[in-house]
Amino acid sequence: MKRMSLAFITTSILLVSTADAKVDQMATQNSSPNTVPALNTTKTPATDARSTNMELGMAAAEKLMEATLAQVDGDISKMNTALADAIVIYNKILATVPTDTQTLNARSTAKNMLQKGDGKEDSDTVIQLTTEIISKDPTAGDAFHDRAVAYRTAQNFDQARKDFQTAISLKPEKTWWVNELKAMEVEAK
Repeated sequence: MKRMSLAFITTSILLVSTADAKVDQMATQNSSPNTVPALNTTKTPATDARSTNMELGMAAAEKLMEATLAQVDGDISKMNTALADAIVIYNKILATVPTDTQTLNARSTAKNMLQKGDGKEDSDTVIQLTTEIISKDPTAGDAFHDRAVAYRTAQNFDQARKDFQTAISLKPEKTWWVNELKAMEVEAK
């Protein structure tokens, strides 16, 4: 239980960080350092869907944090309720973007924490999707990272370690991946 607790807490924090990074990325995507970004007031189904999925992702991350705090407090019932809520939210996101590997990884972790044990299917899907991406682009650091997380969730620590190391070497600016690798090493002991 302690190993899974550490993994869950780390994953929860990283999911919130990832969501924040996505918001920052979206905010700066169309701007250069010398210009003020123009507000895009045109709503399209695609921008509405992205916005909705961002909001859902943040809501799911909040549920994971609730579950983590409940677990730390020893309130298993509250933890299970928050995890079930997070899974429902992840299902809504995946209904619109079924190949979102970060969401599949997060849902897999939540399912495993809920002890349904059916998070393996999500991990397997992430491994398959990211392996296809990597076969086409062996410099796809994000794909290596997402696959490492899936391997870690499946407790295939040797393969996760290799993918984390490759992801870190391809994208050294993503320094928090080093912390994920370190947390996994503790978990693997």
